[in-house]
Amino acid sequence: MKFKNLLFLSLIVVVILFSCNDNITGMLDEYGKIESLYPVKYGDKWGYIDTKGELVINPMFELDGDGMNNLFINGLAIASIDGEKYGFIDTEGNFSINAMYTQAASFGTNDLAWVQNKDNEYFIDKAGLPKIMLGNYSACGFFFYDNLTNVWDDDWDGGYIDTDGKMVIPIMFDNVTPFSDGLAWVMRDVDDYKWEAIDKTGKTVIQPQFDWAERFSEGLAAVTIGDYEGFINKKGEYVIPLQFTWASSFYDGLACVEMNDKYGFIDKKGEWVIQPQFDDASDFCCGYVAVKLNDKWGFIDKKGEWVVQPIFNEALFFIGDLAMVFYDEDDDGFSYVNTDGQIVWKHTNSKNKSTVLKSAKRNTNEQKSEFRRQLRDWYGY
Repeated sequence: MKFKNLLFLSLIVVVILFSCNDNITGMLDEYGKIESLYPVKYGDKWGYIDTKGELVINPMFELDGDGMNNLFINGLAIASIDGEKYGFIDTEGNFSINAMYTQAASFGTNDLAWVQNKDNEYFIDKAGLPKIMLGNYSACGFFFYDNLTNVWDDDWDGGYIDTDGKMVIPIMFDNVTPFSDGLAWVMRDVDDYKWEAIDKTGKTVIQPQFDWAERFSEGLAAVTIGDYEGFINKKGEYVIPLQFTWASSFYDGLACVEMNDKYGFIDKKGEWVIQPQFDDASDFCCGYVAVKLNDKWGFIDKKGEWVVQPIFNEALFFIGDLAMVFYDEDDDGFSYVNTDGQIVWKHTNSKNKSTVLKSAKRNTNEQKSEFRRQLRDWYGY
């Protein structure tokens, strides 16, 4: 149901976990400023359009997946000419940092970006200079949240470093997740499988008791005990009781929840703002949310009113004025729609059929459970 971007999952789960990409949704401020330039594919090459659908950067790049990992964040976007080496381009389409890395993640609000060159992982600044070497760790998070990121040792035990590379919370947890709202969910004993929340000093502020916990967002976190989910505050107090079969984090003041196999949206008091009526739904982003009704996707606003009618086979999320949509599951092409429901750019299949990957598709409850199990078993989240 919620966006789960599995890019780089073979290395580590970062965010998003919620997932930006697992979930850029609701996390734009944490990533930084996202420019109103949108990746489009012509043949085998990618370029960028503006909000009017006009091409502003000629198609000359090879990008991964559906291009959503190559948005312009804080003025730069990940790009490659040959699909093997990656660098960063500016909004004119020029390489600001040369394509020399085997993998890369976007720049965050702290102006640091994770890169990998052969077997070396490190964070660079916007001048392309190494700032934090990661040779002492087996893996790390790709972004800093609350100025901290996760690191793992060879035994996959985790701790946290700051933006200077200094160890702030020692490696001592079986499982660790990124910080959000000043708290992070960790697991000390993987055999116990109970999550607790720590502060930025490593002190436990919410005792281990949950089978699953989402990131804190807008002061609340969705938590799971048994088959039901509810919401707690940063003191660990229940604000909304366990009653939902699925619950997302709060974004734009609303949270997507599931009840009786239908999805709707509640406010922070637990009251229905948009009644459960949809077959599936994502999270609010930029004031709108993708919802599924009668096997088709469209977009509603925070009043529950349709702004884009449900006519698409797939729909991602609005970033600024545009959202990526798909008409036909058998057609790999995609389009961009605006908040007036107008298609401003449409991919046309030709001899060079697009191979765009719909990596942000929603998951069924069974798939979500499997996704969570894999995160726990593989990467400690």
